[in-house]
Amino acid sequence: MAYGQDPYGQQPGGYGQQPGGYGQPSGAGGYGGQPPYSGGGGYGGSGQPGGPSGEVSVGKLVACFLLFWPMAIFVLIKNNEGKNAALQGNAAGAQEAFANANRLAKINIIIGSCWYGLICLCTILYIIFVVILAGSAATSSY
Repeated sequence: MAYGQDPYGQQPGGYGQQPGGYGQPSGAGGYGGQPPYSGGGGYGGSGQPGGPSGEVSVGKLVACFLLFWPMAIFVLIKNNEGKNAALQGNAAGAQEAFANANRLAKINIIIGSCWYGLICLCTILYIIFVVILAGSAATSSY
């Protein structure tokens, strides 16, 4: 066997090449001659990968559940109503449901932020009150 010859009888540099007759014909893309996937879509053909335009984002839903979960349930329900309307082809109903869901999400985030701010303020005032009481108890004498 000479140097440079393949012991299995294959030609060097033939990697990735298919024998004639296999693979896709040049002009047809996909199965059965269908054109390749263009990437458009979502619900109702909006062209956005995340679904229909106006849909409440996942981050906003997570923030709603973390800040004030009772109202976040209504946001999720309205968002699902919008998805169902979009799947049924009712674009006007979907936009209205998404607008309601986004409005509820904003209100939810505001209420939850105010609630946590109030909790932090009360905690700080409580700590200050305890420190003042502890300081006055240590300096008082009978």
